[in-house]
Amino acid sequence: RMVVALEDGLYYTWISGKLGARLAYRNLGSKLRKVDNAALKQEELIYSHDFTLQQLEHRLNRMQGERTNEEKVQLNAKIKLLNETGMGKTESNSNCSYCATQESWR
Repeated sequence: RMVVALEDGLYYTWISGKLGARLAYRNLGSKLRKVDNAALKQEELIYSHDFTLQQLEHRLNRMQGERTNEEKVQLNAKIKLLNETGMGKTESNSNCSYCATQESWR
């Protein structure tokens, strides 16, 4: 920037430099807010995809026969009750794949 030797010119040059610096500062602040907002949106998108992925993995595990410990305890209690009452002892149970998986949980 060229500084004029005149007192009035020097003053105007200093003022225009100060105004230019303020505008640059505002522009940088605006750009920073835009970048922050974009980063926040990306984080939200990643969180959403992670949550969806966890739900799909849980569903897949359920389809593959995995159960929680609480469900295993409840199912084993039902099996025990059926075996004690004699209702669970039929010849068809020995060929049942579901019953075989129940036996492997014990």
